[in-house]
Amino acid sequence: CNLFVFAQQFADLATIGVLAEKTSGEVFYYPSFDARVHGEQFAADLRRDLTRQGGFEAVMRVRCSAGFKVSKFYGNFLIRGHDLLLLPSVNNDTTLSLDLVHDAPGKEAPDVLYIQSALLYTTQNGERRIRVNTIACPIGSTTQQVVDSVDIDTLCNVLAKQAVQK
Repeated sequence: CNLFVFAQQFADLATIGVLAEKTSGEVFYYPSFDARVHGEQFAADLRRDLTRQGGFEAVMRVRCSAGFKVSKFYGNFLIRGHDLLLLPSVNNDTTLSLDLVHDAPGKEAPDVLYIQSALLYTTQNGERRIRVNTIACPIGSTTQQVVDSVDIDTLCNVLAKQAVQK
């Protein structure tokens, strides 16, 4: 359920946004809506929302190398198990974030961390499909290697999602 909010006064987005959160939707907010100012943006948002490809009844599982585990997920979904997410709908703009932790105390972390995600969904034409992504992430051994490899846009996105959840 995507919500388009055109509030002229206070709108309790934290409360009504739960509907979008639990149904894998989005909230489009146009404060003090004025068609001259927000009209083009609203038209573009609505057009994109109605025409983009999507899927339904999705489940997603994320796995990683031994010695690591997913400690937290961020995004609009329901959690069915420690690594199984339910997404009533998905589209090419759907994003999820997660925190990984090293859960093998006393053991040295390997040089490479492998992360795999699998998304099972039904297309708009009724076909059942699965998407599997596997990536290899080098693990830094010094603080400087970690700092140098940070993607600022991704970090800001994750920090914003963490702040919203808190």
